[in-house]
Amino acid sequence: MRKLLISSLVLAIFATTSLVFQISSCTKAATETSTTTSIQGLWIGTATSNGSNLPPQYFSLIVKPDGSIISDTKTQGNLNSQYLSVGTWTLSGNNFSYSITNVYGNTTPSYLGQTQNGTATFSATNATLTSGIWVNPGSTSSGTFSLTKAN
Repeated sequence: MRKLLISSLVLAIFATTSLVFQISSCTKAATETSTTTSIQGLWIGTATSNGSNLPPQYFSLIVKPDGSIISDTKTQGNLNSQYLSVGTWTLSGNNFSYSITNVYGNTTPSYLGQTQNGTATFSATNATLTSGIWVNPGSTSSGTFSLTKAN
């Protein structure tokens, strides 16, 4: 009987210790994820075009875990157009870069097939992509962008 009591006591201590370690590790994980941001997700902000008199325009990126990316751009003014582009992205340290190709545009010309490359500085702490620069290779189109993570 005494052996059974000691075995039960040892098992209870082991179970309690395991539970305490699990609870403390969950608390730590919750704290870590609340202070840093993953690059993956929806980013929303504005972009400007060099040499244009238009105000900053709507610009968003959906950064996917598989290395693919989707861009949605909406211009205002007399152009009032929307462009959707798909491509790939990379992150090396805080250096974010992407390359996209336009697959939809509701204006003429729609710029279908036009490529755009961009770079920005990623801040996991602030959930921002800043100092963004975009260029359309083979043309004179270029500009800047700034994005904040939406989710």
